[in-house]
Formats: sequence, C-alpha cells, structure tokens
Amino acid sequence: MIATRIPRMGAHTVSLLALLLAAVAPAQVPGLDSTAGHGDSLVTVTALIETDEPGTWRRHVGTGLVVGPGLVVTSSYVVQGIDQLIVEGPDGRRVSATLVAGDGLSRLALLRLHQALGTPIDLGAARNPVLGEPVTAMGTAYGFPGKLSRGIVSGLDRTVMDEGLPAMSAAFEISADAEPGMSGAPVFADDGALVGAILIATIPEAGTTHSPLDGGGLVAYNLLLPDSLPSDRRDGPPVVVANPLVLCAEGETLRYAVEDLVAEGQVTWGRVGLSVGPTPMDLVDHFGLGESRGSVVLSVAEDGPADAAGLEAGDVLLAADGQPLDGGGELMRQVLTRPGETLSLEYLRAGDRHTTTLTLGTATVPLTGLTENAPGAWIGALVASTSSTLAAQLDLEGAALSVISVAPGSPAAQAGLLAGDVITEVDGEGATAGTLGSAVEAAEGFEITVARDGDSLHLQLTPTPPPPGVVVHSADAELGMTEL
Repeated sequence: MIATRIPRMGAHTVSLLALLLAAVAPAQVPGLDSTAGHGDSLVTVTALIETDEPGTWRRHVGTGLVVGPGLVVTSSYVVQGIDQLIVEGPDGRRVSATLVAGDGLSRLALLRLHQALGTPIDLGAARNPVLGEPVTAMGTAYGFPGKLSRGIVSGLDRTVMDEGLPAMSAAFEISADAEPGMSGAPVFADDGALVGAILIATIPEAGTTHSPLDGGGLVAYNLLLPDSLPSDRRDGPPVVVANPLVLCAEGETLRYAVEDLVAEGQVTWGRVGLSVGPTPMDLVDHFGLGESRGSVVLSVAEDGPADAAGLEAGDVLLAADGQPLDGGGELMRQVLTRPGETLSLEYLRAGDRHTTTLTLGTATVPLTGLTENAPGAWIGALVASTSSTLAAQLDLEGAALSVISVAPGSPAAQAGLLAGDVITEVDGEGATAGTLGSAVEAAEGFEITVARDGDSLHLQLTPTPPPPGVVVHSADAELGMTEL
C-alpha cells in the first residue's frame, strides 16, 4: 500500500474549485423539459403537387401532430391543392396518407395515415397562451425533423387573412424562428402545456399578396440602427430587415377543431352574426373606457343572432358573459367553441350602457382547395424500387420492389405480404411499379413472387376498391414510392 498525504484546502481554494466545477457543468437548456416525451407525436408531412411539366412535382414540407391512431393534424397551408401525401414517422418509416377533412377558419387539416405512426398526443391539457410567456416550437425545418426553436408569445389577437376565407382573429404570434417546414409544428409552454400550433411563417416575394397560398406571407419589419450594424456599415442609414411573422392557432381552438374534425369531418363553430373593429381612441377617452376599450360593431348580419338580440352598427361591445372585451379576438374566443349556447353582451349605445342576451348560431367553414383522387383498384401496399445495395445482397439480377408498408386489413395484408418483403416477379414478369400497377388496375387476381428471409414465396393477390377515406396515388417521381 502506498500512503499519500493530501494537502489541506483552505476556504478560498474550495470556493475557487466550486466555481470551476460550476463553469464546466452542463447547462440546463431552457424549455427543453417542456418538449420531453413529445417527439414521438411529431411526423414530417410531404405534400406533392403535380406541375404542368410531366414528371415534375412541387413539394411542400410541413410538420404534423399525431392526434389519434393513424390520424395527424397539420396546417392547411401545407396540404392545399396536393396530389399526393407522404408522412414520415419519428422512427423514419414512411407511409402514404389521405387528406380527409379540413377547416377554413382554424386553417387546420386532418390526415388519415394508411398505417399508424407515432404516439398520439393528449390534447386534453391544451390551453391558450399567455402574453410574454416563453415557448418552444418543435417540428421539421428544411425537411429535417427535431427542430427546437425558442421564443416568447409576442402578440395575441392576431388576424390570419386569406382570400375566400373568413378572418381568424384569435391567432397568436411567437418570436421563435420558424424555417420552412415548421408550419403545423406544436408550440409548448415551459410548463409542458400545448398552447398552440404554427399555421404560417413566410416572407412574401415581391409582387405577392399577404397570403401564403401564393408564395407570400405576413411580415414583421425590424429597424436596425447604425450602432447595431458592422463597423464598416455604420456610416449609412438604418437598415430595415423583414422577419417572418409566425402566427399560430391557440391551444383551445386546436383542441376543439381536432375533436370535431375527427368525430364529424368538419368543425361547427359558434356564430354571433356581426363584424367588429377597434374602438376609436376619441370614443375611448370620451367615455372613459380605459384598457377595456371594447370593440365597435361595424355591421350586423340580417336575421342573425346579433340582429335578433337588437344590436346595431355603431354599438360598442364592452363585455361578454362578464368578461371585458378588448378587441375582436377576445369576442371570437368567447364565441367560437360555444355553438347554440346563450351569451350575455354588455354594450354602449349613445353613451348609455345596455345588456342583451343572444343565442349563438352555428357555422361551418369548408376549406377550399381540397383535392381528392378518383378511387381505383387497391391492394393496400406502398412500394419503392429496391436499392442496388439490397439487390446485391439478395443476388437479384432483374428489377424488384421493396415493400415499405402494408395497410391493415387490405388485400395485401390478407395475402400475407409484409413490410420488408421484396417483390421480385409479378405474374412471371420483373417487378416494377409499371408491371405491378397494371396488374392492380386490371382488378383481377394475380401472383407475386416475394423474397423473405432467404426464401422465395408465391402470394395470390386480388385487388378490391379502396375503402372509404382511402385515396389511391400514382407513382411518386420524387420519393420513388408508389401506392397500390
């Protein structure tokens, strides 16, 4: 045994050592705990739109949130006018999907996957955001999943506007960066609560409108003063920089819309039958309304709930069910999720305060631009050309198809086809997307030869019409996949 004398450390030495250890200790990342466990509920949505040039596709990539077995919700801006949808799960598996429902007010769309991916998130704890609270957006950026972006809730009662759709005034804004692909990404508060989902985050090109549908988007402008610029540019004028305005659906709106889309295929909203605007400041000052300045009624729909309750253009709405109103967003928030219920409104007319009770109507807002492919024969398999590496491992000489996924209960599943199988022949011919597609389209029974675990199997397949809600897609030139 070797004895070693350990020198005694003084108080100053211990303090210095503690500081050094603290300096090298891993720092806790703010907001990281709020996203823990939610990664398995996120998917990447790739939407393909066929162009006028044969064989070329326009590609939109966004983020989806798994809300049920085989069900994903995303921003409607990701899937407008699509011809094909491919969804990639957290484990890297890719399956095809169908756009089954959408809502034009919340700008949300519901997808049905042909095979379940990920873990459904619990929407029961979703809540609305609080102005100024730190948040983390989690999604796909430039096609790469796992993007985390920190910011704060930088604005409430923001309005999303698009041609042909009603304005949505109960959106909120975040200061987090949101690169292309983050549309549809969930937004979490630091307590782990889901407080919303990103709808749009784009900068318009010259000559476009505010709408993301034509390549544009809402924009926030920052003024960079000379002192904040590099030293070689400080002699010039201030620089104006455009930043994307990241607008999000609120958590309670998200929960309500998803529940209706899943249960009914559409969202039934409460309707009051009027339009409002900000109350002029001179009126606010004259009547001493203070911070609860209300909203002025711009128009009243004939025979609507507000008309039946006696409201008129020029009235100033002050409170709904006792809650002060400070803009159209707060009124919309009070009304949207309460179709058919009664609402007590306090309003100002000619300097006098009045109260009226109205029964909210109902409204549905179809999402424009949804496309559906004509149904055809179907076997329920997603396939792709076998890679040269796998072909060499299996000693294959001709063309072959790798099975990416098989829909449960489909003709392919009933015949015993499995994901991971390699189809080497279709009725004695080389297996290509063309030969397999022709056999399916003929809608008659055919035989495929399958390589599996070193064995060669022969399976009999009989195509059937696809079940309701399932869309048959054509070959995907960009991803190399075909659903049949």
